[in-house]
Amino acid sequence: MIQVNIADPAFKIHTLPESIFDKIEAIDLKRALHPNIAPVVDLSLDEYAAISADVMTTTVGIAVSGFYGVPSYYSVMPQAIFDALELAALNDEETAMVSKEQFDKMIADYEIKMRHE
Repeated sequence: MIQVNIADPAFKIHTLPESIFDKIEAIDLKRALHPNIAPVVDLSLDEYAAISADVMTTTVGIAVSGFYGVPSYYSVMPQAIFDALELAALNDEETAMVSKEQFDKMIADYEIKMRHE
């Protein structure tokens, strides 16, 4: 899971995949009923990949369980992302905030790695 702030301009694009559009509508409704809910939308890796080039925010939240303790990512994971995941895991947090630029590069490098294995 990747979390992106719903205020990001990427979510204003009229050609969003339907699954993302549905999630934005749902979070808008939840926030209308409960204003203390975090203004983020949870995306799958595939959904995030579909809009990542349009995301303008500098940080994204990533699920600790999706990347920490998953050895196949370690060879392409920047130290800063590993450190953020480890700290979040030690603090029993579900999400770690990381650099979008580093995360996008890590995912691109991971995809290249997996094609060659």
